Amino acid sequence: MPLDEEVRIMSVENLQNPGFVDPIRNPRVSRFVSLLQRLYRRSVRTIDLDRWRAVEEVLLYAAEAERRLAEMDRQVKYLETLSELHSLTGVANRRGLEKFLDRTLADARRHKETGVVIFVDLDDFKSINDVHGHDTRDRMLVGVADVFSRNTRAADFVACLDGDEYVIVMPRTNSIDAESLAYKLQDILENTLFPMGDKNLKIRASFGAVAYDHTSKRSDLMCAADQAMYVQKRNRATVVNLFRKAR
Repeated sequence: MPLDEEVRIMSVENLQNPGFVDPIRNPRVSRFVSLLQRLYRRSVRTIDLDRWRAVEEVLLYAAEAERRLAEMDRQVKYLETLSELHSLTGVANRRGLEKFLDRTLADARRHKETGVVIFVDLDDFKSINDVHGHDTRDRMLVGVADVFSRNTRAADFVACLDGDEYVIVMPRTNSIDAESLAYKLQDILENTLFPMGDKNLKIRASFGAVAYDHTSKRSDLMCAADQAMYVQKRNRATVVNLFRKAR
């Protein structure tokens, strides 16, 4: 029951009922009513109605303050969520990724779990921007994020970092399943046509991945996955570069 409704049903008559406090859910109002009941039982006189109205008014102010604080709390949480999302693609940004990785690695330490981080960099993406312009580049980034989001597990986490880099975190998995996913995503990207006006564009990407366990640190993990991806990119290999174990 909202605090203001709890205040409005309070009355001098209700204070005579020992069970009146039971349905009140707000702990502050409940404690206040219990106090008033004890004072009422000890008093040989009835509570002055003017004083009671003053108490009721104070509590109603408290109800309004609580409502506004709850609304502010919802707005703060909403803004925090927005601050962790990539504004263009709608997946997580670097801040959201770091927060998720910290939680995931904490779970890995607590439960001795393993998982994999996949680092993805779009190949020759600068040429798309140079030839086709910013709008096409942006639509391609959104399209790639959508491919990754639709073709990963519900437990997986997709983030878009600066420029044309993506990270996929696969908690509670092994290298075999992660390698299978990386090849699947690579194949989907290479065979997907992205409609851009009167043209269909294709994109390739380099994948690198690293396994983590209960001893892994976020900074080492990201560095190792990034290095693994650049080995594949440098060698122009079609083989996904797996797995450089993070120290």
